Order: sequence, then C-alpha cells, then structure tokens
Amino acid sequence: MYFDAVTTKSGAFSFFDRVVDYNSPKDSLKSQINRYLNSDIKNFIVDTSYFTGPDSIFPYKYYFHYTGHQKDRIVSIGDSLYSIDLSDWLDHSVMPATSTDRFVDFYPDFRYSEQFSYYYVFRVPVEVQNPSSLSGGITNDLGSYQFSVTQISNTVVQVQSAYKIVKPRLPAEEYNQLRQLYEQWSMFKNSSFIFKLRKGQELRESRN
Repeated sequence: MYFDAVTTKSGAFSFFDRVVDYNSPKDSLKSQINRYLNSDIKNFIVDTSYFTGPDSIFPYKYYFHYTGHQKDRIVSIGDSLYSIDLSDWLDHSVMPATSTDRFVDFYPDFRYSEQFSYYYVFRVPVEVQNPSSLSGGITNDLGSYQFSVTQISNTVVQVQSAYKIVKPRLPAEEYNQLRQLYEQWSMFKNSSFIFKLRKGQELRESRN
C-alpha cells in the first residue's frame, strides 16, 4: 500500500518542531519521525517528508507531510473479507494514567493537539463491515479523544484520530479524567477495520 499523509500538531509541539527542524538538521524532529516510521512501523519505508506552517494565528498549527509505502498491510480473513490493522498508525503522544489515586494536582507537560487523518483509496468497490464499533470518543475538562472510520464512497474509507489536552492543571480529585482519555485511546488504538469486496471483484494494490 502507498501512503500520502499529513500530521497536524499545535501548541508546544509546534514550537518544538520549528526550533529543532530549522536549528539542528541532523537531529531534527523530521529525522526522528522518519526513523520512527521506518523502524517502528512494520514493513514501512518513508519516500518523502517535509514540514509546512506554522499558521499565523493561535494555536499555530504545524503540518508534517510524508509519503511512503508498506508491504503486507492487508490480511485476508476469508469469504472476500479483508482486515487492515490500524494500531501502528494511531500512536499519539498520549499522557499515560496510573491506576492509583493521586493526592497532589497533576500538571500536563503542555497543552497540545494532535490529529491523524488517513484516506484509504481502493481500486475496486469495498464495503466496511464494522463501522459502528470503530466510532466514538470522550470529551472532558482536561481534553478529548475522538476516533472514527467512515466510508466516504464505495472506494474511499477515511480514518481519523484526534487527541487533545487543553487544561494546564488537573486537580487530584479529577485525575480520573486523564484515565478516561487514556482508556478511550487504548481501546481504539488496537483497532482493525474489516472490509468486503463486491462479488466478482479482486483486490489490487490500493493507496491511502
């Protein structure tokens, strides 16, 4: 499969991207992301990558564009049914939550947002089989997490994942809000979407 993707960042992430990318080329965030994509995502190779932005108004969004390709991404599960594992592509910079209670306030490192949007474009008509189980999210005072898999047309499927932290301080008695965000993300992170080919169709290489 071939990829043409954009990652959107804002807040402190945006500032860090600008400083590191322009002042330290060898150790830039771009290089780090390229290394991550090439080494941590199975069978993925980055072809091109570059930054654009930032926006001129708050929260100064920054955009990381990349293209690449990945082998053995689509798995046949029988009877014209196929599965695509999404876990490699939903790896947000989340703040993990412990299971124990806190007795002091929690201070996130910074406020930020991070959104992934992927379009899977097939060369033949497909039908997503499990859309209702691949849509949901949560919003609370600390932030939000939203996930969706949407069939845009009979050949296009959109996957969106958005994680946001908006509060600079979380009182100890509200620490469960961080757990809620983390648990919601964890549930969808290991998702796969299943699709079916129309009768008589054969699956050929697709682009997303």
